[in-house]
Amino acid sequence: MTEKLTGKLVKDVMRRGVITCYTGTPLREVARIMIQSNIREVVVIDDRAQVCGVISDHLLVRKAYGKDLDKTVAEDILLPYTVTISPEAPLSEAIDLMQKKRIRNVVIVSDEWEKRPVGILSCTDIVREMAALEELIPPSYYRFM
Repeated sequence: MTEKLTGKLVKDVMRRGVITCYTGTPLREVARIMIQSNIREVVVIDDRAQVCGVISDHLLVRKAYGKDLDKTVAEDILLPYTVTISPEAPLSEAIDLMQKKRIRNVVIVSDEWEKRPVGILSCTDIVREMAALEELIPPSYYRFM
């Protein structure tokens, strides 16, 4: 199965469109964006629409619980070391990067200098692609508890 993924590029599997917020967005709004969009991570951008970092639901709880969510902004808690990759990169490169960095998501950027987000690649996206490559699994393989 993994041989079938070998020729794929990041752009073949990534989700296009990125849910973002600005560095000055209050954390209450960041939380609303996550809930309304049914996502676990928001990409934080600056005035030029360049990636500054990310805020995950886990980070939001860990860093913002107990703070004034209307006065604390995204820039105050974002994770600035966001891992990015080009949509033209081989999927295998993205998977290696995710494994080495022990992360579940990679932000896809237009190019290395501009860093404008154009998509997201998650472990779930890769698993979905892996499942789509195989025949349907016969019901006898399912385990029910």
